[in-house]
Amino acid sequence: MTTSPPRPSAPRLELGAHTLPYRAYSFDRALEGIARSGFKYVGIWNEHAGAPLIPPDARADSIDAVRKRVKAHGLTPRMAFRFPSDSAHKEPSAPLRRTLEVAGALGIPFVISTGPSPYRRAFDERKRDMLFHREAETYFQVLRDVAPHAERWRVTIVLKPHMGVTGTGEDLADLVELIDHPRIRVCYDAGNVAFYEGLKPEEDVLACARHVRAVCIKDHRGPRFHPDFPIPGDGDIDHAAIFRALIAAGFRGPCLVERVDGTQKATDMPADAIDAALARAHDYLQHAAQAATAADPAETPE
Repeated sequence: MTTSPPRPSAPRLELGAHTLPYRAYSFDRALEGIARSGFKYVGIWNEHAGAPLIPPDARADSIDAVRKRVKAHGLTPRMAFRFPSDSAHKEPSAPLRRTLEVAGALGIPFVISTGPSPYRRAFDERKRDMLFHREAETYFQVLRDVAPHAERWRVTIVLKPHMGVTGTGEDLADLVELIDHPRIRVCYDAGNVAFYEGLKPEEDVLACARHVRAVCIKDHRGPRFHPDFPIPGDGDIDHAAIFRALIAAGFRGPCLVERVDGTQKATDMPADAIDAALARAHDYLQHAAQAATAADPAETPE
């Protein structure tokens, strides 16, 4: 009697990249660059070369064609930002509901969401307190409304730090516990916490690590509000420490690079320069992940 060899277990840290750095270029050019850099996992940004990848009225066959394009490059989709919905639809939950449907059809398990900001423009003008409170209450209700929809599509909504009610690790943990649904969890972003909040993400992550199911990897250099997001490993953030904190809390999931543009305008970056930056990020993150998982020789990052 012969037995088949055991199937390899999924890596604890699924290293990859979002297509966002390539948004000035075609979707296929983004996939090509990410695959060439050595990554195996991808997050989808919907707009490429000035046009939506999946428009609001996209049919099932066109969505499936996108799934096949990703697979043809040897990549596995793991995260998505918002897909567009019909702008005439006034229901607050419609954009997130539509994103869940498209992500489910693409086989993407995690959809990123951020809460309302207390600022009107950048950081120079705050909203009236009651306006911000109303926006926050609306957002809480949207999450409650769409959580069962996420369950039906087997997608988890992951809340990403981006000021306001999703500003810090403590805020993220509080919000997850307020909504109290297994399909509402956290996507940690150390670069955003450093940039928007001026906090050390290696410490901030501890407050929400138990709820983290996905990671957007973004480095940051300099003080709060300084717009410098270098290649991971070139900034101030200790990504190995972030990984260790998450692994200690039981994390297993995608860790996808979001930015590599430093202080320049991201859309001005040549495609081959993005390729080179992601290749460097891949090598650095492999070493950071290996250092974080060194206590368990069975764990190998991909």
